This record gives sequence, structure tokens and C-alpha cells, in this order.
Amino acid sequence: MHTTARPSETKPVHLHLGRRFGDVLPSPEADEELTWFFNEALCAIERPSEQGRLLSGDRRSDVEQLEARVEALRAARKIWRRMQQIGMRDAHVLRALYTLRFRPGLLGLHFGHLVGVVETLPCFEDGPVVAGSHNVAVWKEQAVRACSRALSAYQRARGKSPSVVPQEDR
Repeated sequence: MHTTARPSETKPVHLHLGRRFGDVLPSPEADEELTWFFNEALCAIERPSEQGRLLSGDRRSDVEQLEARVEALRAARKIWRRMQQIGMRDAHVLRALYTLRFRPGLLGLHFGHLVGVVETLPCFEDGPVVAGSHNVAVWKEQAVRACSRALSAYQRARGKSPSVVPQEDR
């Protein structure tokens, strides 16, 4: 079940701001948009339940809520068009990089923030994750290259425009 009632302090912000992927450093705007798109956009677009509104303390009128949902939908569509421009492969890498997930165990330990991307690599099927394994270094290197390529493509597609994330979701 998907719930839209989530305390604002749990919202993810700038997942990879300041983190370098090869020679690519995500711009603050790109990082904000991708973090929002993969983690918050659906909640901002969906009509919240009455219970969700009460729990979240949302006191906006129905018209204000509708306007906020329309603004979120416009932003999500703009980001989605950019994803279509960069291609499925890079869009999947960005989804894996920016979708928040808890990854316990060896994968999280060895790959940290790259674990989602490593799981999408075709070569990940080559063998188990073993401490000190040659595979771990190869997978990390390939994940960084994939992230670098995908982030570069997204930043080219978005240009130098300001972030499209709705103001209230920042």
C-alpha cells in the first residue's frame, strides 16, 4: 500500500550533492530534481487521503492542493521528457542511483551509494560479492562510469535552467 502521509523531516534531499562520479559532479539543480523525481514526485502528484491530510497537518484548501498537484505533475513530466531524451539505459542508471532503498549486508558495505547501480550491471551476474574480490573493484569502476555517463546526459538534457521541483517540495 502506498501512503502519502509522510513527515517532512523524512524527505530525501540532495542525495549526491558534492559527490563526484568520475569527472562528473552533479549540479545542485540536477541532484534536487532526480532526488525528488525518484522519491517524492508520486506523493506530490497523488491525491492524498483525508487521513493522510490530517496526519501530515496539511491545512491547504482543495484548490490549493489541486494547484500543488498540477505543479508537481508539470515538473514530473518535464523530468520524464528529459529521461526519454537521455535513453533507457542512462535513465535506469539514474533510477538505481537516486531511488532510496535500505541495503543491508555485503552489498551495502562494499558499494555504499553505488549499490543500486552495481545491481543493474550485466557483469554483476559474474560472481558473488567477496571481500577483496577483483569483481568488487571492477563492478565499482563500471558503476562509476555508468553514473558519470548518465549524469552527464541528464545535465546536458536539462541545460542550465533552474530546478523544476515545486517550491513547496524543496
